[in-house]
Amino acid sequence: MESIGDRIKQVREKADLSQKAFGKRIGISQTAVTALENNQSEPRLGTFYKIVEEFRVNADWLRAGAGQMKLDAPQPTDPTPPPPGTTLAIAADPDEVRELKAQLREANEQLRFMRDLMRSGGDLRKLATGTDGPSFPSGNQEAAEILQRRQAMSLVA
Repeated sequence: MESIGDRIKQVREKADLSQKAFGKRIGISQTAVTALENNQSEPRLGTFYKIVEEFRVNADWLRAGAGQMKLDAPQPTDPTPPPPGTTLAIAADPDEVRELKAQLREANEQLRFMRDLMRSGGDLRKLATGTDGPSFPSGNQEAAEILQRRQAMSLVA
């Protein structure tokens, strides 16, 4: 099965570039190109998109080997905006929207918990009991539950 490293190497070879020249075009070192081609690392998102844009490669092909390697027609660099008064509609699946909202709420809760944990100096006891003074909210249920689980597992003295 062909890997993303194999496909990156195909792009480079099709462009008739050395690893050094290829790396320079996409903003990474020759060593990084070698690591990508040998599947020792995965491309960062910025590098991935730089390859797609710079060499007019199909992103689905580069990511998973799906479709054709090259894009058919060049994409306009500055697409013409729709005429004034034109409404662009996106049909959204209500179930998907609900799921995304739930995921966003959960992510925000996790972010709040992590901020609280950092404010407490990483001390779950402080976070669980709210003993960090007036600037700290009183008690955090999630921290209390984690602390109880850790105590049950004898990880916290």
